[in-house]
Amino acid sequence: MLRDKKYKIQEFIISIVLTMSSLMLIFSFTDNFGIEKSKYYTVAFIFVLLLFVVERVGYIHRYNLEFKRFRYEESFKKKLYGLLVELKSSDMSEGEMYNRVLSDAMEVIRNCDAGTITMLGEDGIMEYEAVFGFDKNILSRVEMKLEDTYLYRTTEGKLDRPIIVDNSGVAFEKEAKEYLADFSSNLEDEGIVFDGMVKVNFDEMKTSLIAPIMVNGKVVGSLNLDSKTRFAFSEEDKMKAQFLAFNVGDALEAYMYNKNYSNLTKYDQMTRVYNREYFKSLHEEIHNKGDVISYIYTNFDINGLTKINEKYGRDAGDKVIIGFVEVVKKIIPETAILGRYSGDEFNCIFVNLNKELCKTMFRTIADYLELNGIEVGEKRINVSFTYGMAIYPNNSKDLDEIVMIAEHDRKNSRLGV
Repeated sequence: MLRDKKYKIQEFIISIVLTMSSLMLIFSFTDNFGIEKSKYYTVAFIFVLLLFVVERVGYIHRYNLEFKRFRYEESFKKKLYGLLVELKSSDMSEGEMYNRVLSDAMEVIRNCDAGTITMLGEDGIMEYEAVFGFDKNILSRVEMKLEDTYLYRTTEGKLDRPIIVDNSGVAFEKEAKEYLADFSSNLEDEGIVFDGMVKVNFDEMKTSLIAPIMVNGKVVGSLNLDSKTRFAFSEEDKMKAQFLAFNVGDALEAYMYNKNYSNLTKYDQMTRVYNREYFKSLHEEIHNKGDVISYIYTNFDINGLTKINEKYGRDAGDKVIIGFVEVVKKIIPETAILGRYSGDEFNCIFVNLNKELCKTMFRTIADYLELNGIEVGEKRINVSFTYGMAIYPNNSKDLDEIVMIAEHDRKNSRLGV
């Protein structure tokens, strides 16, 4: 509370100076006009008392403003700290992260009436990931590149700092005519969005604060805050918005790292299906679920991969495995759980699926491979496979026994599919 002591000392010194100045003024007034000393003391007392009261009222007002400012800054720090801890320690999704950041940004930066977080998509188009105060359905219909944004042009492509746009409604309305000319005219009736501004009534938004979001030194999006008040945001707000945007980028970087790490622990790196250990854990989870009536566990492998490796090389063999998986993924339902056991051997689980339908799917895969083969460079390699299956609970209720039955069924079906 050093700041409070500093202001108390300043106010006390000001009070003494004002009092002495007032007394000197009154002495001079009585000497020049011959006012009786008794009346002088009365006048002096009343004048000094009024001056003191006015000065005290002013002090209390300034102190209250300073105290509110102090509490606001403490609230900002507390909110930001809580946000950073949650972003880096929780397993919230990417969408939940954007919504949480936007919500907290609008809470800690005053005068916000609307806001968005836009991120650069793989196709180079800015996508609205979090929206407050605008119609997201309309926003999703607007296609804008990073180079078209107000932030990009104001910073001359550097995107190195947050910006404040005053009278932003007029500015964005002008740009909307340029960048949204290809949109159907009925959008004008339901509202056009540009850089976070809705054309339902452009002049509602008087000020916009836009801060770049960066990951690994590269701009990947922006935090946009809008207000219906003129000159709503200060230089201090710019710093806070940039700090929030920086930590969005930091959290996003951590999220991507965790996602990549998670992928390494879940997926086979060559085929991008579940690896052996993670597939096993999913199998156990399904087997122990009370709401699963039945499931079919299948085990299958590619016939003659060793000969393919000897004839065309191991790189060609790897491409055959990858191509085989792609064919299987095209035909099995999305609900199926596919995993690579080892080499050219795979497992797949179908929950609550009819046995005959499962056989039909495998025949379809075999027919496709027989007709098309798998392209490896300029070659087309013929591929076949063998599979076995076990049904829970018909064949067994024991998980390990289900696996053994399927493997045994495959080994006894060497003629293939």
